[in-house]
Amino acid sequence: MKFTIVVLSLAILTGCSLPPESAAWFRNTSQQEILAFYEQRCSGYGYKAETDEMRECVADEIRSARERNANISAGVMSGILAD
Repeated sequence: MKFTIVVLSLAILTGCSLPPESAAWFRNTSQQEILAFYEQRCSGYGYKAETDEMRECVADEIRSARERNANISAGVMSGILAD
């Protein structure tokens, strides 16, 4: 019940937009858009397009964001189960 309230509250507060890197963003954004988002970020770090270093940076950024989402979900679920 609390989880539903939290999700609905977040949807209302964000105007139903999907914040980049959120779990919902990963589910609803095309692979091309996700790659473009992270390529732009890695380019800002100084990586050059179409290099192994760029591909590694993009993969690392995606992995990190997915891990953060998994940790957030685990924390939310443990809080719900503890109630």
